[in-house]
Amino acid sequence: MKAGLVVVAVCLLACSAASWAAPSQESAQAAVEQALGEVATMAQAKAVTAVLVTLPDGSSLAITLGGKEYPKGILLHPAEGADGKGVGRVTYVLAGPLSKARRFQATIGVDDAVERYGRGSVTFIVEVLRDGKWQQLYASPVLKLADKPLTVGVDIAGAQQLRLITTDGGDGIACDHAEWADARLN
Repeated sequence: MKAGLVVVAVCLLACSAASWAAPSQESAQAAVEQALGEVATMAQAKAVTAVLVTLPDGSSLAITLGGKEYPKGILLHPAEGADGKGVGRVTYVLAGPLSKARRFQATIGVDDAVERYGRGSVTFIVEVLRDGKWQQLYASPVLKLADKPLTVGVDIAGAQQLRLITTDGGDGIACDHAEWADARLN
């Protein structure tokens, strides 16, 4: 494996209401943590690479937002909780060389892969743990499939942990393929 990159193959569930079966929050979180767990311990980690987005019909696509393909990124699909709200989150420990990171940057939006279903809406939140307290640094408006991608750039200097969160945009988790394209620490 190339230093600085973790390869993540992400399998997405069907977007059609008839075939949608949401995983439990625990199983979804466990899968994300297992796939991305190596990031927190890699000395040279700079980004996570999502190589494939596998659709229900078995086809695979690159991360694409607003017609532009991105070679790297994080797919963080919300999972439905017991309260009926969809949330996805992943937390990175910024230890060792990662503690020198000063900024987190990404291009965010709903992946074009769900265009065939005509829906998908998410919000994106960036939080950091500094001095034992979680601080929200960024919260996007609800982004829908047709919306242009947004660029996020936040100061994470001095943070011990970085947390990325996606929510279902208030209308359920179907087709909420939330992409943090070209996600990186500088």
